[in-house]
Formats: sequence, structure tokens, C-alpha cells
Amino acid sequence: MPDTNPPEAQQEIDMLRDSAADFVRRSADTRQLRERRRTLPGYKAATLEQMAELGWLGVLVPEAYSGLGLGLAEAAVVQQELGKGLIADPLLPGRSFNSFIAISSY
Repeated sequence: MPDTNPPEAQQEIDMLRDSAADFVRRSADTRQLRERRRTLPGYKAATLEQMAELGWLGVLVPEAYSGLGLGLAEAAVVQQELGKGLIADPLLPGRSFNSFIAISSY
């Protein structure tokens, strides 16, 4: 499917995709994933912290509220790459919660 985004938006999407794919290459471990399924909280806090440092928890949060101010296409690219690597950490719920908190606290 051809890219229909403006060149600068497509460049940003490609950079996010590359960043997420690199993160997956460094972080994916299906053995650990299986072990965590039966324990609480079911994810590795350090992995979620790394995602936060990359700004992924703020992808949908407007820049005015200290987020990245990106859209659903960018969020979907990150989620897609994480899904490919079976990264089961709670990025999506965290992202939604952060968006709500950031906007409602101003």
C-alpha cells in the first residue's frame, strides 16, 4: 500500500517504526514473557520505563501538555512493531491514561 502521508509526516512515522523495531530487537524475550504471564503485575517495569523515556507514553498527548503531539498513525506504528516482537508491556493503557491525566490536569 503506498504511503499517503506528507513527506515530513512519513519521515516521522518511519523514524518511529525504526526506533520501535530496534527496541523490540533489544527487548523481546518470549521465555520471560511466558514466565511473567502467571505473575503480577505481568510486565517488567523497567521495560515500561524505557518506553516512557522514548516518549511513547505521550504519543497522543498534545505538545502543550508535554506530550509528543502525534496522531493515531504514529501510535499505531509503535504498537505494530511492539506486537511483532510480542512485547506485552502495557503501553496502550498507559498512553490512554497519560492522555487523560495530562489534559484534565490543566
